Amino acid sequence: MKKNFISFFARCRTCIAAVLVTVMTLVPALPAHAEETPTPSLKELFAKEEMTVGFAASNKVYSDQKKTELARYHFNSLTCENECKPESLLDGDTSRSNLEIYNESPAVDFERSFKPALEFCKANGLKMRGHTLVWHNQTPEWLFHEDYDTSKPFAGKELMQKRMENYI
Repeated sequence: MKKNFISFFARCRTCIAAVLVTVMTLVPALPAHAEETPTPSLKELFAKEEMTVGFAASNKVYSDQKKTELARYHFNSLTCENECKPESLLDGDTSRSNLEIYNESPAVDFERSFKPALEFCKANGLKMRGHTLVWHNQTPEWLFHEDYDTSKPFAGKELMQKRMENYI
C-alpha cells in the first residue's frame, strides 16, 4: 500500500509541477510583492522534497530579460525544447565531407544550438536535461541513407545501429 501511495504521489507532484510550470511560463514578468515576506519560488517550495523543478525552453528565451528572471527565480533545471534533437545537433555537411571518418559516426555540432542553453545553465546554476537525442520527425532524412545522400538507398540495419550508437 505504501509503495502505491508513493508512486501515486510522485505522479501527482509531477503533474502539479507541470501545470505550475505551464502557468508560470504564461506570466509576463515576476509580480511585485507587496508583502514584507516574498512569496517563495517553486524551487524553494519543492526543495523540501529534494525535487528538481524545471522548465522547457528554446534558445530565444535567453534573450528575453523578463523570461530569464522568471526562470532564475522559480526553477533549478532546464530542458531544451529542440536544441538536442537530431536536426539541431547533426552536421550533414561535415558528415558528408569525410565518409572515412563520419560514415558510422555522424558529425555533431554543439556550438550552434546547444551551447547557448548550456551557457545559460552554467551562468545561473541550473541543471540541464537534453531532450531528446532521437526523435521521429526531427531527424534529417540524410542520416538514414548511404553516404548521407538522399539520392542513394537507405543504409542497412548494421550501419544504422552503428550511427545511432555513436551519435547517442
